[in-house]
Amino acid sequence: MGDELFEQTIKGDEMVNMDMVWDVVDWFKVAVLRTRERTEMEQEAIAASRLGKIYDKVLKMKDKAKEYVMRSIQLAHSMHPRTFNSEDWFKDASEILKKYQHETQEEDDAEWNKAREEIKKDIKEQLDDLEKADKKGDIGFLDYVYEKFPPKNPLHKELFEVLSKPSDIDYSKTKKLYQKAVVNYHPDRANVEENGVQWKVITEEITKLLNRRYNRMKGL
Repeated sequence: MGDELFEQTIKGDEMVNMDMVWDVVDWFKVAVLRTRERTEMEQEAIAASRLGKIYDKVLKMKDKAKEYVMRSIQLAHSMHPRTFNSEDWFKDASEILKKYQHETQEEDDAEWNKAREEIKKDIKEQLDDLEKADKKGDIGFLDYVYEKFPPKNPLHKELFEVLSKPSDIDYSKTKKLYQKAVVNYHPDRANVEENGVQWKVITEEITKLLNRRYNRMKGL
């Protein structure tokens, strides 16, 4: 009965019978409670997924939808080694959660991009100097970066100074130095709390230039 009502509810007809929608919601909520009492995890997971889909597709209540689909997925994972990847209810829950995660990431990215542009104005002189230094040769550019913007871990700079000293440094060694530099300056390693947002933006700009050179070395 519950699944029949569920299918009618999510058909997407323009004239939605809201009384029926809430009846279906109540039906599945009762199902969740009853199956939980009898420790029927799979049935509870199915009911939670159905509720999540109704809240997402019909009622447009994002928080409630997310709550139920996360519960459904958690229950599914708790039944390991059983898997439910081919089950419609698990696919529905996973797709809804993925959609919300994508939306959240897009919102976070948009917010950070806006903040980044303001930060770049404050450090324009440093970024201009970095752009000018990009005209140097590969080792010259690395020398500039490590000297002007030393990594927060001093061992990284010391290691670079040791490895880049030989006068016979060849193409292969240069490429390895760039590999290490990309890791040393990767923005994900920039601790904003300790070093501030300006340092994070600087590492983003440095990494762009490092990656461009490194990809050229790899022939990309």
